Amino acid sequence: MSLDQAKRALESGKLSEGVVALLEAWRAVPAPRIADVLDGLSKRSPRGPIQGKNQAELTRAFLERVAEKNPLDPPRLAEVIGTTRSQQMVEQLEALLDWPADPRWTTPFLRLLTNPPFTGSGTQSAWRRLFKLLQQTADPRLLERLPALDFAALLVRPGQANVEAFAAEFFTERRDAVLAAVRKKHKAGAPRIGAADEATLAAIERLVATDTVTQLEAQVFAAPQSEAPAVLTDYLLEKGDERGEFMALQQQRLVGRLSEEQEAREEALLEKHATTWLGALATVVEPTTVRFERGFPAACELTTGQPALLASVANDPAWATVRHLHLHSDVPQTLLRSPALKQLEAVTLIREAAARAMLNAPEAWPWRQVALDLPSYQSRSADVALLQRRLTATFPNLTSLALDGYQNADDAFDWVTSLPVMAQLRWFGVNFTHSSRLAATLDRLLKRVPPTVDLDLSFCCHQGYRFRLHRSTERRVLELAGRGYQGTTSVPNDVLLEAAAPLAGTLHEVCFTSRATKAHRAKAEALLASGGVVRVSKEGARVPLPD
Repeated sequence: MSLDQAKRALESGKLSEGVVALLEAWRAVPAPRIADVLDGLSKRSPRGPIQGKNQAELTRAFLERVAEKNPLDPPRLAEVIGTTRSQQMVEQLEALLDWPADPRWTTPFLRLLTNPPFTGSGTQSAWRRLFKLLQQTADPRLLERLPALDFAALLVRPGQANVEAFAAEFFTERRDAVLAAVRKKHKAGAPRIGAADEATLAAIERLVATDTVTQLEAQVFAAPQSEAPAVLTDYLLEKGDERGEFMALQQQRLVGRLSEEQEAREEALLEKHATTWLGALATVVEPTTVRFERGFPAACELTTGQPALLASVANDPAWATVRHLHLHSDVPQTLLRSPALKQLEAVTLIREAAARAMLNAPEAWPWRQVALDLPSYQSRSADVALLQRRLTATFPNLTSLALDGYQNADDAFDWVTSLPVMAQLRWFGVNFTHSSRLAATLDRLLKRVPPTVDLDLSFCCHQGYRFRLHRSTERRVLELAGRGYQGTTSVPNDVLLEAAAPLAGTLHEVCFTSRATKAHRAKAEALLASGGVVRVSKEGARVPLPD
């Protein structure tokens, strides 16, 4: 076996030779532990990213890299797969089918399958090739990971209609075919290395674990609020890594505003690398909803409630920097109580059954910000009584509360002032307020919610718009956004501005957190008090989380 050769090469700093030797060892005995080591070494690849001004140039650069057959390139090649149209993806994958089996395709390809960029029938040629490449590789880790992909659930997108049944059926059929082939090849299960090679592989695992980037990341996860991110930033910048450039921009955002050019560069880097930088979290998180801070995810939306998928990442150290989780569906409490989520302070859109279970249970949750999808309080006085009786005990640290407001009557929230928790709230929000109800809902809340409590009629709203009123201080600020987190227009700014008409002459600032025309800014000026300002800022626009 080539493990001894790999160990000697890695100890001498010869990464390419070490990777080649490990690939030979894995092809002889495809043990998952060897594959995991190869995944870890992918972070060290000195090969630059594949770039192109457009999809055609990117694919051309991709094919040129493939032709080089460099053993350090699969991580860079995998970064491109799924970022172009399906026609280019067909070309890219077709070129890889001639490569010898390589387990480094497994993790990025499964990550891509949990959040496929397209699923139409015209894109099936691309997916057939991706599944074919997985089948040719026959990585035994697929025996455990593939069954966790429930495409009937995964292909449902937030804010969109359910995917056509044939798409889920197609992905499921291909998954099952690959799984059957891998099971046939590994009838006895995942291979294991012999006892004689155990010490060598353990030594290689220690070498990979002591990688500088891995060590510095571990320091970040151990103390997210320390200077560890800045140290990692400096190290990556010295290496010319684009992640270091992104982190540096984010560090600068903390101490001052970015220029338009810097914001554009930050956004371009994020669009290009977000999925890769999320690591294993990308299998359960929607990358377009992630808000990064200091280069690490601080807020994100889960795209699945599948216990198997969530269990596979529940203890991933990368959760350490996440402060806000937005739930797309019911989520096991085991994930929410994971020690890895050491900074979690906001959980939004807790579904009806889970919300009622939490309120009825004796255990308390430490979160400061909570949104409950509990619509039955509008017709069941028992739920109103439950909120009045248990909300403070269940969430003793609560400072921000949002309740469901879908199809609410004018008097739906008249009772909220009777909540004992209201005395400690900084924010009160209404989920799912239809744009046609904004003005009426705002008027009702302004009259009944204490003026010391700020209002948010967009808090985790499925339509994506933002209508957030800071009114608890002398400086009254209205935040507006007519675009959802995926960049599509959901509610026109004109509608939001019309709903804000009762605030005319009282605001010190109107801040648009999405694109605003000159006409929109002019209408916003009519809402201002003397000396007030209108500004546009992209900061924090990805995830609706009050400060």
